Amino acid sequence: MEGPPDGEEEEEEEEEPVEDPNVAKGGFTWRIPGFNVLKERKIYSETFQVGGYQWRVLLFPRGNNCEYLSLYLDVANADELSYGWKHTAQFFLSVVNQLDEKNSARKETSHTFNARESDWGFTQFMPLGEVHKPGS
Repeated sequence: MEGPPDGEEEEEEEEEPVEDPNVAKGGFTWRIPGFNVLKERKIYSETFQVGGYQWRVLLFPRGNNCEYLSLYLDVANADELSYGWKHTAQFFLSVVNQLDEKNSARKETSHTFNARESDWGFTQFMPLGEVHKPGS
């Protein structure tokens, strides 16, 4: 029987996950002061770059024709891109309630963005009643 000498433990080497060089990773945090008093139907975050592409977050604070907060990832420069463009992304969007983390939400999806579908996300991200609770 082979093994380490008495009193020594055998170390197992853990394989580290191999990252795909064709996959870009990044993140963006959008803090929205005065969220509960926003009057706009929809607002865009500032533009940020991940994977060489320009992105922004699109938010409907009172819902996109529904009783839910609506949240999407948007290709910021879609109208400037060449004919036939497409970007594929796997992403998550989250809303963090700073006062009560139990009222936070996160959703994940993937999509191939193109000229006809330059934004993608969640029309029914979270109920407006949970978003606009007093003290939230």
